[in-house]
Amino acid sequence: MVDISSEWAAETKRMIDAEGGVSEVIQADVTSEESCKSAVARAVELFGAVHILVNIGTSRGWCFQVKSTDHPV
Repeated sequence: MVDISSEWAAETKRMIDAEGGVSEVIQADVTSEESCKSAVARAVELFGAVHILVNIGTSRGWCFQVKSTDHPV
């Protein structure tokens, strides 16, 4: 999972792992294209490929619209 706060993501990772899932935390700022590219590169490094990408952008519990892009992953 990708989050700007690795501390917040670590708690979610702990819950996923406790249920037998597999997860990794990648710190990134999704408002930065370079940060997103680095996050994708790290995911590919860890898992070999990105097959599904779900973008859920929130800010302190408030959802906001995230602009879509046609950049290739």
